[in-house]
Parts: sequence; structure tokens; C-alpha cells
Amino acid sequence: MNNALMGALSDENFDQSQGNKKRWGRLVESAVGAHLIAHQNDDLKLYYWNESNAEVDFVLQLGSKYVALEVKLSNDKVSGIGQFQKQFKPHKVYQLSEQGLSWQQLISMDPRELF
Repeated sequence: MNNALMGALSDENFDQSQGNKKRWGRLVESAVGAHLIAHQNDDLKLYYWNESNAEVDFVLQLGSKYVALEVKLSNDKVSGIGQFQKQFKPHKVYQLSEQGLSWQQLISMDPRELF
């Protein structure tokens, strides 16, 4: 969903949204998704992966290489990434967080640089 629409329909201001971890996580995931969609074309493909209770927020494909991206603002373990790695052996895996690649860095780069 469009973050502008989500904000307009919300009773929370920006600071309140940032303080609400669940809401802020949805807004960040939506911003990352919008950025990836904007860069998607014939050479870069974008997918979502879900199997049983495991999921990966975004899977990018460039040629025969795959990159898995999980947007997680906390340090919680992400079970879907491990399952995805076992099944598909991606070129790289990223959990967007404060410790590694941040969502701010991602939305300021061409996603092809992840490969």
C-alpha cells in the first residue's frame, strides 16, 4: 500500500508512527517494496516467497542469481530466511536491520548492487 495513503488514513502523526513498532515496520516494509518495484524491469524480477509458516518479504532475481531480503526492524530471528536458503541456495541473503544493511541504505541504492 502507498505510505502516503496509509499516513493520511491514520490517526497517528509521524513521531507516533515511529514509536509504534508494528506500524513503523509495515511502513518501512512498504517503502522498501515500493523502491524495489520502481527498479523492477526485464532484467530484475521481484517476488514474495511463502511456504507453510515461513516467508521472505522480497526475493530478487537477476539472471540466474537470487537474493533474499527480509525487513526486520528488531533483532528477532527470521525462520523463513533459513528455510529459503536451504531450498534455493540464494546468491546472498539480507536481513535489513540497524546492525547490517539498513532500510535507509537500501532505498538509496540500485537493488542490482545487492548482487
